[in-house]
Amino acid sequence: MSTRDSVLKILEQNKGDFVSSRVLTAETGVSRNAVWKAVNDLKNSGYQIESVTNKGYKLEECSDIISLQAIEKYLKNKKLLDKISIFDELESTNMTAKMNVITGITDKKVIVARTQTAGVGHGRKKYVSPEGGIYLSIIKQSREFGQKKLRASDVGKTVARVIESVTGEKTELDGKTNRIYIRGKKVSGILTEYFADLETGEISSYIIGIGIRMKNMEKNRMIAEITEAFI
Repeated sequence: MSTRDSVLKILEQNKGDFVSSRVLTAETGVSRNAVWKAVNDLKNSGYQIESVTNKGYKLEECSDIISLQAIEKYLKNKKLLDKISIFDELESTNMTAKMNVITGITDKKVIVARTQTAGVGHGRKKYVSPEGGIYLSIIKQSREFGQKKLRASDVGKTVARVIESVTGEKTELDGKTNRIYIRGKKVSGILTEYFADLETGEISSYIIGIGIRMKNMEKNRMIAEITEAFI
């Protein structure tokens, strides 16, 4: 793990509280100057970090940039972190997930992008994916369901349940489109795709695409809870 990532992990674990340079240097095993450089790098990347002499560094509570270090904080099963990949930008998380299945990259089950340039939603409509939302795809093998098939309605119910858990808001699920609303405003869209044998029709893998856009949501906590709900 790089110095930057090590410092970020410690700051995320202590979000809202100051962490002294002494603690950071002791836990990362690097010099104070290296810690200072790592903190400045994080600040330049958009992290809101307060620096105070004799107190150290504090990651502000409002800072919520998607990262593995922040997601780890909310995972009950820390081993699931190894199954998540995060990208600054992708054309489509579903497209990347499908390519992973085709090429046999099965260790990464959750593909997350901070933005998408060619996201697709229900009905193949363009799904606008600006910075600030959650855009992720989950890879599921059909053998995980035994003789059953994955139902899109079950996916929608699970995502709605997670959104309610994280936000405390009551959701409404459109059973036909799997769109999720809060007080009449759409906050999530879901696109479920699959790989199947042309001759037998047997499904081998599912790709679950989830997009969530709403104000003041805890993105890293949301991703952690979605991961634990599906993986």
